[in-house]
Amino acid sequence: MNNEIESISKLTRKQLGLVSNLRQLRLNGNPLNKPGRINAACLLKYNQLELLDLAETSQNVRSIAWVAEFAQTCTSIKVLDISRIIGQRGYNLRTYKVALFFSDVLKHNTSLSELHLQKNGLNDNDIETLMWGLVAHPKLKVLDLTCNDVCDFGAEIIAKSLDKVESLISLSLACNKVRNAGTRALSLRLPYSKITVLNLARNHIGDEGMIDLMNSIRKPYPLQALFIFGNPFGVTTLETLSNCLKTCILSPNTVDTHVTIVDGAYSVVHYPLGDRYKSRYYRQYESWKPGVWRWNGAPPMYYGIKKFKPSNNFSSRDKFPLPTKGAAKNSCGI
Repeated sequence: MNNEIESISKLTRKQLGLVSNLRQLRLNGNPLNKPGRINAACLLKYNQLELLDLAETSQNVRSIAWVAEFAQTCTSIKVLDISRIIGQRGYNLRTYKVALFFSDVLKHNTSLSELHLQKNGLNDNDIETLMWGLVAHPKLKVLDLTCNDVCDFGAEIIAKSLDKVESLISLSLACNKVRNAGTRALSLRLPYSKITVLNLARNHIGDEGMIDLMNSIRKPYPLQALFIFGNPFGVTTLETLSNCLKTCILSPNTVDTHVTIVDGAYSVVHYPLGDRYKSRYYRQYESWKPGVWRWNGAPPMYYGIKKFKPSNNFSSRDKFPLPTKGAAKNSCGI
């Protein structure tokens, strides 16, 4: 990743295709030129790669058409990251084509389990197109729509599809434009889904939407990780969140927002170690110790965190928690 690779020749593509044990290829952050983007997409036709990361590689609509074409027939791909697609020079990105391409991928591909579409400017209409393919896909577990233009209508469309997508366990709508109405729609459908990781950080959700969301946490498949920091909620949400953490409905190790009382008033503290799923996605070490954080001059708060030993053995560790039906209250931590 980030090695300033600009071109992938046909010879390099054929040599990589002959490597029988090549399972993961991360080209994230490399400014690929036109032949490089096309040859990177052609690697999918060898049916060997299980993970292909083409995020921030100067992809455009034309090169994404190649990726979508080969991904539809690829039987080995499990993780596909196509984040930050750019438009043609002088034009904005045609997001409806991006949504249509990946809707077709979800309809015809049966092996894909993770789809990351960050920073693509997908709006509500594009989400509706994408959901056509999501409902037809039998194995998708992770849908990452971070940093797009999803509003309440898009959140309602996703909510209507949750009970039809039985395999989905992680949903990320961080850094979008979801408000109270969209959050309420999600809260009404969450009890009928297997979602265990929900990321709604940095949206426009107030107290009404957060209270509806907190009331839907208790369900047959418990919500094990919740990220809500950066929303304009108030004291009512902080009181409810504090009760959820005290009663072990939520685990403090997997929530990015902690509650503290300073001078008799509730305050919010960002807990950065709560969201460690992107670190697991990039196979980084999991080694940290209990830490101390301050917020707006508040006294230092100590949080006891389970210690992880540095290890390269990632095969025994799930990047995302699997849903467990009828789990105990104190088993929601990871």
